[in-house]
Parts: sequence; C-alpha cells; structure tokens
Amino acid sequence: MQPRKKLWWGLGALLILLILGLGSWWYMARSKSVDVVIVKPVTEPLMITRDVTLAPLYSATVSPAASGPILGPVPTVGTNVSVNDHLFTIDVSPYEAQLARARNATSEASAAPAAPPVNTPVITEAQQLLQQGIITQAEYAKIVAREQAKQPSVYTPSATAAPDTSTIERQIAAANVTAPVAGKVTAVYVTADGVAVQDRPALVIASLSPLVGEMPLPNALTEAVQQARTAPETTLTLRVNGHDYFGEMTALSPTGGDVTALKFRFDNPGEVLQPATPYPLTLKLPTKVPLIHLPRSSNIGDDTVYIVTADGLIDARHVTTAYVDGDDWVVLAGLAVGERVIAAPAPHLEIGMHVDVRA
Repeated sequence: MQPRKKLWWGLGALLILLILGLGSWWYMARSKSVDVVIVKPVTEPLMITRDVTLAPLYSATVSPAASGPILGPVPTVGTNVSVNDHLFTIDVSPYEAQLARARNATSEASAAPAAPPVNTPVITEAQQLLQQGIITQAEYAKIVAREQAKQPSVYTPSATAAPDTSTIERQIAAANVTAPVAGKVTAVYVTADGVAVQDRPALVIASLSPLVGEMPLPNALTEAVQQARTAPETTLTLRVNGHDYFGEMTALSPTGGDVTALKFRFDNPGEVLQPATPYPLTLKLPTKVPLIHLPRSSNIGDDTVYIVTADGLIDARHVTTAYVDGDDWVVLAGLAVGERVIAAPAPHLEIGMHVDVRA
C-alpha cells in the first residue's frame, strides 16, 4: 500500500504542475493581447482645462533703510494695510548718539581759534624797514609770505573737515517703517522682539485684486485663440467652491519653445481667490479644432499613452491634453490619424514588447 500511495501523490503533484503551467501559458498569451482605440480626430469647439495658480499684479517688499531692534508689534500675515500705514518702529538710538557726536565735532571745529600769525626776526626787521619807507608794502608782503612758507604747517580746523551727517539723518528718519502700497500682508520675515537689517526684506504686501497668471498653449493654437479673444462666446473661468469666476485674456507671449503663454487676469474684490492656490481654469472658444477622444484608462501617467505599431510592437507617445470629462480624455496633439492606442494597458507592458490586437 505504501508504494501505491506514493505513486498517487506523485501523479497528483504532476497534475497540479501541469494545470499551473497551462494557466500561466494562457495568462501570458492573453496578457499579450490588447484592445486598442483607433485615432480619429473630431472637429469640435475648443475647450482647454488646466490647473493654474495666481499671483498678485501689484506687490511690494518692505526693506527698512536702517538697522536696529524692532520696537512694538509687527503686522501678521493677513493684515490689511493702506498706503503710508505704520508697520513697525526701529530703535535708532545708536544713530542718534552717532549724530550727536558728529555735530559736536562740527561745533568744536568751527569754534577752534585760528592759528596765530607767524612772527620771525626777519619779519620784525621788515616791519621796521616798511615804517622807515625803505621798502614798499608789496615788498613787505613778499618777505612775510616767504617766511611763513619756511615755518612748519599748523592744522587749522575748518568746515570742510566736519563729518557728513546726511546719511545718519536719513537712517534716523527711517525709524518708522510705513506701507508703500495698499493690500494684504502676505509674508513676514521679522518679529516684534527681533532685529531689522537695512536693505533686507522685512515683509511683503500684495494687492489681492487683480490677480494674474498664465497657461501654456501649443503654438498651433495661438492663431485660433488670438482670433477668438474678442468673440462673445469666448470665456475664461475659474471654478471655486462650485462658483465660476470670469477672467480676461491679456496677452499671448511666445516662450521660444513649443508652447505660447496665455496670460490672464481676474478681478478679486471679495478676495475669494488666493495667490499660490491651484484652481481649475477652463478656456472655451467658438473656434472648432480637431480633438481626439480616448478612454481615460489609456493614460499611463504624465499624459503618455502606449500605441501598437504596424509591426505589432509597443511604443509610447506623449500627448497634449485638452480636458478630462469623467472617463473621456480629450487630446489636442501628439497622435497621428490612424494610430492604435492601447485602451487599458496592463502594468507589465513595456516599450518594444510584441502584442496582438484583439478584434
């Protein structure tokens, strides 16, 4: 009985291995068969959706004109300010002491007595000769000048030697730092118990209306967008909390590459829109252009798809997205008419792999 049991166990193990092998063969055979979508562009009104961030059109970095400890409070992020509003005060007492010393030096220089006149035996004798009429006044002046030139120089303080106090006075006047523009404080780099450094940013003030931004467009669409900019059907909208905010196209700027920057602005009186926050932007034009509809599952990441070449090999294409609507992925460019896009690529597929297209 024992040998027979071993035989049955051996046959069972062999059968299991055979089943597993057939299953793997069937899976590999099927996994190399793919469903494809044939690229057939459809002419439709252009719509493009992108995630964009906005920035203030008007902003200013506040950099103090003096250095020193900060006295009193400093505005926090989110504080609204008007032009010339007081922001913070810098302790300029060291500058004031420096100015006092400079002014004292100036006063001492102006009050110093003039150097005493030079009197030598030669000059004394010349005075006597002048009084006797032996020499003229001009000759006497020459003798005096010659004798003075022989004497060691004596420093005489003058106004030109006084220190320049204008820079110190400007630094003292900069003790009270004020807002150069109206807006909201968006960044703070100093604290109430910190130190302000001359010409170093202390805070940033930005006006939250209007806000501006830009969106890349393929160069091939530049002319169509330019022609439709003023059309009443053309809209540029941001979707925020279920509400649409309408903006204005301001410029089309070439970047030197394959895309053109579409620049825009949005008025933001209620300050609902916030800088540096991503929002979905939608551009709609009445202009009709060729668009390619693909299943969203065909995107393997980074707007890239797998195609099947005429030789049955896998290749990749990077495409330009127009918009995504549910499972519908609409593509602007990157594919040729008739190319076969793999509808739902399996994870193990790779470029160069041979596959069969299922009918």
